[in-house]
Amino acid sequence: KDLITTVAILGAPKTGKTELTVALAEAYHTVYVPDYEAYYRENYKKTGPLDESEYVLIAEKQLEIQEAMFQDAHKYLFVDTCALLTGIHSKQNHSRINMPLEIQLCDINWGYDLIFVNASPQDRYHHRIIGELKMRKMPYFILSGSVQTRIHQVKSILSRYRKFMNP
Repeated sequence: KDLITTVAILGAPKTGKTELTVALAEAYHTVYVPDYEAYYRENYKKTGPLDESEYVLIAEKQLEIQEAMFQDAHKYLFVDTCALLTGIHSKQNHSRINMPLEIQLCDINWGYDLIFVNASPQDRYHHRIIGELKMRKMPYFILSGSVQTRIHQVKSILSRYRKFMNP
């Protein structure tokens, strides 16, 4: 696990997070962690805001899947969203992040080696993500352009990134 670079792909809804995550995993011949909230909503026919307890369950399951995927990862593990976005959804719908979810978020603050955010500056949700990352002092890179352009941007950063050797 320590030898795997964990890369989170974040962004507002419909910004191409899944498409980018899958493309990066294919390009680097590795696996990716799917967005569990999307799976949960689809399989349990959930629309609209979820209960606070559901957000906690989703964050727990997302992290559980991520841990399980490390064994199949090769150099990189790409994560389609993360528990941080689940916390933002909870805050948006319940005006707060409940304590069990907040504890999980504090535990994962530094669990990602690199965080990329798909740009959508006109979207208020984009600004919530950036605000949450800044508040938690989590460094990130903004991606923009077509999927191919964003892949190139990520590849450029990954080519210079050395785990355990960066300041």
